[in-house]
Amino acid sequence: MPQLKPCCLGYRELLRQEFKVIDNPSLTTYILEIKKDEDAAVCIGALGKIPFKKGTYFYIGSAKKNLYSRIKRHIKREKKLFWHIDYLLNQKDCYINNIWFTDTEECKAAQLFSSIVVSRPIEKFGCSDCRCRTHLFYVRDNNEIGGILSQIGCITKLPGSLFAVL
Repeated sequence: MPQLKPCCLGYRELLRQEFKVIDNPSLTTYILEIKKDEDAAVCIGALGKIPFKKGTYFYIGSAKKNLYSRIKRHIKREKKLFWHIDYLLNQKDCYINNIWFTDTEECKAAQLFSSIVVSRPIEKFGCSDCRCRTHLFYVRDNNEIGGILSQIGCITKLPGSLFAVL
């Protein structure tokens, strides 16, 4: 994908064209690569305060309908805080770095992520509607991530910055 600045003419249209590639009914699971720039405890709704280290996190979510709208919502700073991920992404030192899409079911993708040694689960995060241990993982070493994303069947990746202008 060409490197574009947000001020480029046609930037939004390019994003919409890119998103058409992944906007199909079989792709319902997304994986957000989240960067956090500072160590801090964050109040995550009913879960309470959770300590977060500076570094990289991977969140596995899904949207059976309107995947495009769900991703846009995650990127927006101004929103009603509803999901666990909303509370984390509302922090000024957090941003979505990349987004992957797959047809692998959300809980299966989370189970595969939990199998890699370099990940640390953030207990009970994002899984109040299933029996998973978590859907958010702190990753100490990104070297193994490519393999697990491939195993999950991620077909495409978009930089999170593409969505910032929408």
